[in-house]
Amino acid sequence: MRKLLMTLLVLLILTGCVQKLVPNTEKSDSNVQESSIEEKQEQLGELTQKIEQSSKIFDRPTIADPEEDNTTPTKKVLITARQFAYEPDLIEVKKGDKVAITITSLDVGHGFALPDFGINTRVPAEESVTVIFVADKKGEFQYFNSVYSGSGWKNMTGKLVVK
Repeated sequence: MRKLLMTLLVLLILTGCVQKLVPNTEKSDSNVQESSIEEKQEQLGELTQKIEQSSKIFDRPTIADPEEDNTTPTKKVLITARQFAYEPDLIEVKKGDKVAITITSLDVGHGFALPDFGINTRVPAEESVTVIFVADKKGEFQYFNSVYSGSGWKNMTGKLVVK
């Protein structure tokens, strides 16, 4: 009986100690959670800055609003990109047209470069990107895949004809 009472007494003491520790533990968990949230927000801010800086490597914005400038009618073109072709691979516009090309990847990530108009952008796998420019010079201009997307990536080409 004495052993039983001693065991109960020890359990009560331990329970009291644990209960006193639990609120402190919860507070420290809360502090850890708050600091983790602050750290995550800081990391998110850093990543956002890196993304903004990396997008500056392109000559033009990779995503644009075709309705941004209403002074010139917009020629809208839809292109699909898949291993290893663009469809259509021929685009015809008139000199002076504002051109909005939406490139949609049907499989893996691709690139779309039209260097004569300062365009070079990435198209993530199964996503779309729109580029906008003014066709301000006549001629035939090649566009091509600027991102490795498999063994035939260099064969992904097309032609823009500005009349």
